[in-house]
Amino acid sequence: MFTLNESGRLDGDLLEEAVLLEALAADLRRLAAGDMPSEENLAAAPVLSNWQKISLPQPRLAGKVPGREAPMTLTSGVWVYAPAHGWVRTMSRFYRLGLPADAGRPQ
Repeated sequence: MFTLNESGRLDGDLLEEAVLLEALAADLRRLAAGDMPSEENLAAAPVLSNWQKISLPQPRLAGKVPGREAPMTLTSGVWVYAPAHGWVRTMSRFYRLGLPADAGRPQ
């Protein structure tokens, strides 16, 4: 969300947001055409393990990304949710999905 402050200036980086939206739109067009992410594309994506789907104003995933200092990562909003295929596309990037948080729990 961007805020128009009292002096008439927008707070936030609109150009950075436009770049993210353009990359998301390009990926959505490819997915709509049936072009799924390649193994090469997904190899560059971080793995999110012990993940769970959470709902805020827009669904997100929370989980652990190996190599990051933070004990938990909260993704940007999820746009394409494909756990059966092992990935999600968030506003900012693809994530490969490791085991979900409830993987060891009996059904």
